[in-house]
Amino acid sequence: MGTILACAGARVGGLAIPAFALGAEEIVCLHLPRHVRTSRLVATLTGARRRRGIRVSGLVVAATSPGDPVAGRRGLLRLVTRRARVVDWLAETAGVDRAVSLALAASLAAELGPRLDPDAPADALPAGLALRLGLEAVWARPDRPDAVVFEARGLDRGSVDAIHAAVAGRLSECSALHVSPPGVDGQRRACPPGARCVLLDRAAAPRPPSGRLGRAGATASSRLPRAPGDR
Repeated sequence: MGTILACAGARVGGLAIPAFALGAEEIVCLHLPRHVRTSRLVATLTGARRRRGIRVSGLVVAATSPGDPVAGRRGLLRLVTRRARVVDWLAETAGVDRAVSLALAASLAAELGPRLDPDAPADALPAGLALRLGLEAVWARPDRPDAVVFEARGLDRGSVDAIHAAVAGRLSECSALHVSPPGVDGQRRACPPGARCVLLDRAAAPRPPSGRLGRAGATASSRLPRAPGDR
């Protein structure tokens, strides 16, 4: 696929997004200002929420972590999904059968060692491993997404570097959009190798239509009685 997502410039969730495009085998790093919510932005990038100025041409999927709220699931089903074992969470989230999820979990355990137990509760994983599991679930989907959206928020630098390496290793199969929070405690913002960086800013508050006050004043003054001699 050529262009997966194209932005001609847009405002989403209080953010001003400049023009950029995401193509095959590319990664774009969207630099956020401080203290912003990203739910509307992520929904727009995946095409779940339409916005003028942004065109999503491919299948773009957001990576979720175990324990994240799951849209459309409530009550007991949501609780069961969140408390599932790693292997079961992979099967449910990726939409694959148990044999595939078992093989994937075993492969991850071989790569990551004892830090990842396929039989452990998925929502008990450390944040870095949980995000890696979410990425693997996207990459394992049968419908083969063209791009993944992910946020490496609240992770230590070692975990961030590990996530970026995993994403870079899959770019030939799946492009990526990194929703990047600002650095904390004086740390520099971490960007994946080879990423094209796009700076997002807070959208300015809309101005009232020009001339409205003038028109109102003119209308009011036109109703006043004219003084003698006025024309």
